[in-house]
Amino acid sequence: MEEYANTELVKCIEMDIHPVSIMNHISVKTAHSMLSHIGIEYEEGLVPDAYLIAFHEEFCRDRSWIIHMLPKFYLHFLMEIWDSDEIELDGIRWDMLKHLKRFGLVTYRKGSRRQGIPSEIYVISSMKNHFYFYLKSRDAEKKMDHYEKMENAFLGMMYYYGIAPLKNLHNIFCQVLKKEIEYQTFFRFVRCRSDLWAWGFFLKDRQGEDYFMNHNVESAELSLVLIREHKDLPYKRVSYDDLAYVRYGYGIDNRWYGVSELGSYLVNDMQMSYYRSTVLVHTFLTAIQNGTDLKQLSEKMAVISFSDPKDRKNVEKYVSIMYEHIPIFELKGHSRLEYGRKYQESESRKNRSRFHMIPGGKK
Repeated sequence: MEEYANTELVKCIEMDIHPVSIMNHISVKTAHSMLSHIGIEYEEGLVPDAYLIAFHEEFCRDRSWIIHMLPKFYLHFLMEIWDSDEIELDGIRWDMLKHLKRFGLVTYRKGSRRQGIPSEIYVISSMKNHFYFYLKSRDAEKKMDHYEKMENAFLGMMYYYGIAPLKNLHNIFCQVLKKEIEYQTFFRFVRCRSDLWAWGFFLKDRQGEDYFMNHNVESAELSLVLIREHKDLPYKRVSYDDLAYVRYGYGIDNRWYGVSELGSYLVNDMQMSYYRSTVLVHTFLTAIQNGTDLKQLSEKMAVISFSDPKDRKNVEKYVSIMYEHIPIFELKGHSRLEYGRKYQESESRKNRSRFHMIPGGKK
């Protein structure tokens, strides 16, 4: 990737080749996974191309799969390629090309500046002809916006909850979007959306209930035990705007108390790079969400070189603030501080219910 760290201008060339021929880099395991994501049953032991052909046929049979599975910014990038003779690419866009290649939409050749070999993008004619006008339609654009909003809401929820039953997620999802969405529609979206494939996965408990789990959760078994211990605690309700904010922050909301303070201190006072400071903030945040206690968090600070004891004291202070204010997975998205308040309110209501007024009498 070093050769292509900077932007380069790449030609877009149309080619008449079968899409499956450019998908043959996909492993059998990945092909099985792609079929399961769109609900197609398959037999074991077939040649790899058989699975790819089955996926390609279904993907093209129902054109709506492309906007169900691929996020809006990928599709806009694809249409930019289709409409251009040349296009500028950076490292991020090269990675996006790899993802589009998985669906048989485009392929490419990476050149070499040292050897004078240019990079090229190859547009697959049959796929462009099949999807071009559909993706250009107002209806498709409207659906892209809708699915993008669904993705923001779902990912944001999982950054708060970590792991949760799909039925609970569906109910909260409808409340957040203020729209009734059938459970099967919700389930289909979560299952087939490609941005979620590497981000989390489905699992079942021993009673057969379906869950979705964020990869940030360290132990599925322990998390299931802990959230059951809080069965009377409702999942925290979060607005769509806040869910979208944390989703685009990849799980980091710098408005949570302690987060921006820690990041700013690492960069400005300890002269740490922005990248390393972000990694450290994310490390502490994920550990806190998984229930790590303050003593263990202090031990995690061994990776930081403190030249001044004051720096360690300040970092510990900001981590302690985060510890109280960040959403905790086992507390269903509530922070420790919020949970403490809810517990006190609950106990207060219980105490009040032990007394009642007798007409004409005393309390």
